[in-house]
Amino acid sequence: MISRPKPVLTFPAFNSALQTELAQMESRQLSPTAQPTLISTLRRSFAAKTNGHIGNSATKMWEILSSSVFDEVDDEKMGMLVRGEQLKGGWKRMGY
Repeated sequence: MISRPKPVLTFPAFNSALQTELAQMESRQLSPTAQPTLISTLRRSFAAKTNGHIGNSATKMWEILSSSVFDEVDDEKMGMLVRGEQLKGGWKRMGY
């Protein structure tokens, strides 16, 4: 049996592929002709809930998650998150 070497993705090629993927991700998710993905649906819902633009959803997510209220998430808090209820307490970390 002949063993073929596995293709190796060099760092420059990997870096280029990753940059291309990141650059096209948002336009692909927001395309009106594409079937909505779970991620794009979640990003749209999150943007609507936070009264923000979908392009800022990652920044807004980290702003919310930076609160100390998320340091320990138990079953009760997880249930509140799933139901879309606001968690009370905590403080925001610097930078957000």
